[in-house]
Amino acid sequence: SSSSSSSSSSSKVEYNQAISDRQKAELAAEKAREDRIEAEKTAADAKKEYEEAMKMVKTSEKKEEKKAAQAYIAEQKVNHLNDESRFGESRLAMVPGKRARKVCQASKWKDLEWPFSVGNMSHPSCQSENGGVNDMGNVPEMCDDDLASVRISVRRGKAECMLAQAKECKIPMHDFKSLNYDWTTSRCSGVWAAPLWMSPDTWQWGPGSGEIDGSEFCMRRKMQMNFAGGGHEVEIDKFNINEAWGHTTIRKDDAGIITATTCTASEAEANGGECFKPKYKDCKDCEWGERGSDKEYACWCNEDPNQKQVNIYGSGGCSEGTKCEWTLLSDVWNGVGGDQSYEGCMGEIPELGVDQNEPNYNSHCEFSVENILVKGHGLNGALQWGKGSPSYCRHLTVKNKLTPVTSN
Repeated sequence: SSSSSSSSSSSKVEYNQAISDRQKAELAAEKAREDRIEAEKTAADAKKEYEEAMKMVKTSEKKEEKKAAQAYIAEQKVNHLNDESRFGESRLAMVPGKRARKVCQASKWKDLEWPFSVGNMSHPSCQSENGGVNDMGNVPEMCDDDLASVRISVRRGKAECMLAQAKECKIPMHDFKSLNYDWTTSRCSGVWAAPLWMSPDTWQWGPGSGEIDGSEFCMRRKMQMNFAGGGHEVEIDKFNINEAWGHTTIRKDDAGIITATTCTASEAEANGGECFKPKYKDCKDCEWGERGSDKEYACWCNEDPNQKQVNIYGSGGCSEGTKCEWTLLSDVWNGVGGDQSYEGCMGEIPELGVDQNEPNYNSHCEFSVENILVKGHGLNGALQWGKGSPSYCRHLTVKNKLTPVTSN
């Protein structure tokens, strides 16, 4: 009986100890929970303080950025009105033609007087994966300090369509004499693009439309000078669109015959800022006459005796009551679909794993067109822009001094 009493007493002690341990554990757990809650509250307060501080930093940065942008715009307004901005005299004017050059740097801010429009739009030749043009958050830009320029870069993994157009600057074909520009291209194999081209505002008759593609990568392999399938088109072998820079000149002679030539930057420098002038007797000689390999040029003309107007004046852009006006454009068509042009120019590139009529999702293509200069029959060779063209169009033609304006 004494042993059972001893055993019972021992069990009671153990039971009481277990209860005590459990109570201690519960107290410890409660304290740990309270500590955790306090730590979380402290962390939340610290996070809130950090976020508030960062908000103030960002607000301050935005204010500074806004001030800088406003100062830039104010300065540009005065410069433009005084004709002291560079007007196409970009960095290339200081770079010898033989020196390798890269695609230009994009301007930090969009200049109010940049003649090109890059808004969200649609175009029959290209639909992006979102269905439109300039609708993927990536749009053409102006080169730094060159109002007469366009820069476009493709983003990897995106099926994009991008277009810059000087849509308000109407080029009357009857006044037009020539177009000159410098171009630089990088890693563009496998992408259909047209760094610079001229489209009639009334586009009809396909190859007879009067479209002038000064530089195009149709079939996505080489640079070409094209006319929407018309005239004498030329594929330029001496330039590799993965890394090349040069100059292009488009001319209209007194008879309305259009020619396009592309040359090296140093050749243009040695020839007064233009590529060589083609030599031909008439339309037939221009399109089909012999020319040396170093004097190759593209030509579009039409001397149909049944037409009242000949050559460019008899094109779809000048016929049937049209205004006979053209517009400058620059584009990359790397979308998922389009019209007959898309089907004709989106060629297969097996070495890049790109099938026909499919966008190149692995492209890093970028190019810039600078020093764009359109000439006409105006003062000092300036183009006389079409009716209603805004004053900023002057940045694309010969500079003629305006009345100076001073800032307050």
